[in-house]
Amino acid sequence: MPDIKFGSQLISPKSRGKMYAAAFTNELVVNDDRRATKDGWNLTVQQSQPLTSTDKKTVLKDTLFFREKDGGALASLESGAPQLVYEHQSQSGKGMLETVKPTSNWNKAVDGARFYLQDNGKLKEGDYETVLTWTLTAGPKI
Repeated sequence: MPDIKFGSQLISPKSRGKMYAAAFTNELVVNDDRRATKDGWNLTVQQSQPLTSTDKKTVLKDTLFFREKDGGALASLESGAPQLVYEHQSQSGKGMLETVKPTSNWNKAVDGARFYLQDNGKLKEGDYETVLTWTLTAGPKI
């Protein structure tokens, strides 16, 4: 899985509400080898705990968001419910192995599909981490 990084950001009262876009350290790659089926597949992500400082002193609630498509609405990952991040109509039923990179088009537009961190006024200096669970499901959109 790719590491998602928000980089170093200047935190000040003026930045409250600002959205910081994530960058990936490497591509997410899906090799679809179901050559006998034409089903599509979808990829979801689920946040199982809030962003927490590595020293465990700061917990940031409702700060991590995802936008599924360019210009689309931001969806909070705080609910713990799976969030659709990519859909694909498989070509594997045509007898071919498919390699798909769901994250390859992320970070292309200013308001593009990607993860975002929102400054909710409680950001503090430090490194933060969370656990994201990625689920790949064959079949129609959930």
